[in-house]
Amino acid sequence: MENVKEVCNRYGVERLQGEFLCRMFRERDSVSCSSMIKERFRRKRVLIVLDDVDRSEQLDGLVKETGWFGPGSRIIVTTRDRHLLVSHGIELIYKVKCLPEKEALHLFCNYAFRNETIAPEFRVLAV
Repeated sequence: MENVKEVCNRYGVERLQGEFLCRMFRERDSVSCSSMIKERFRRKRVLIVLDDVDRSEQLDGLVKETGWFGPGSRIIVTTRDRHLLVSHGIELIYKVKCLPEKEALHLFCNYAFRNETIAPEFRVLAV
């Protein structure tokens, strides 16, 4: 789930939970509670990636306890706030290093321009 922070800030944790369930089960039901997440996933091995988490309520609403998910499940959380992970009891923390300038520019071009190279008129702005 990308943009966890944005969805939560705009619509609240309940909407975040509902969107999570809709994406996982391809349903349009507006059920949005943690008990439903626990019920649906407790016997399933899942891989969940939560991008751009910035508040504890977001983690509490979606992945509060490891018992909510089946054995062997993996949950990956991206955040800029290390303390958030520590306070939630997450012990395995990996700090991502910055890309070298050339690789960062290549990634930016692919994402921003859908092209491997940057147009000469934008090169000065991108560097």
